[in-house]
Amino acid sequence: MTLQVVKLGGSLARTLSLPLWLDTIAQYGNGSTIVVPGGGELADQVRAMQQRLGFGDRTAHHMSLLAMQQYGLAIKGLHSGYELVYTIDSLPQVLKDGRVAVWMPDIIVLDRAGIPAIWDVTSDSLSVWLADELSAKHLVIVKSLLCTRTMSQPEHLISNNVVDKAFFKLVRRPKFSLSILGRDDQLRFKNIIEGNAKDAEYSK
Repeated sequence: MTLQVVKLGGSLARTLSLPLWLDTIAQYGNGSTIVVPGGGELADQVRAMQQRLGFGDRTAHHMSLLAMQQYGLAIKGLHSGYELVYTIDSLPQVLKDGRVAVWMPDIIVLDRAGIPAIWDVTSDSLSVWLADELSAKHLVIVKSLLCTRTMSQPEHLISNNVVDKAFFKLVRRPKFSLSILGRDDQLRFKNIIEGNAKDAEYSK
């Protein structure tokens, strides 16, 4: 089965594009797509609380994973074609049922995988790790940007705050196409899924 991982930015919740993205992913990616929810405003609240109260990065990281889970719950609540998935082992059945899987990251699983519990690792990097873990064909990062971006130099994407600082450090083995899409790029997503778009291939 051809798989694609789609990181759906939490900042999309501030736009009118989120329902359209949910419809587009469900229409063209059902049965083959795993969505990684961003943290968005909920993760921003964790940052603000950490600065105010002074708890450590591991606690903040765990809270941010819970923020991602809350966004995942919102996605499922907004569209019946999505199903929450708490373990990678349960992904195949959800996809077989013709749904879009929404990955709910767990800190214990990520600890076992050796993923650092630091702010450099956000939902962006976790989507890379998941695409790597599943040997996905496509990784699509959907941001609330206006413009489409294909992958350029990693340093460029990091320095312009398009992706987090650890984004290119968690890939171990496979090759996959990488596309970074803006909030109005639903047609490009369709073309990627249908094999009519050529984006950058990244391999470590």
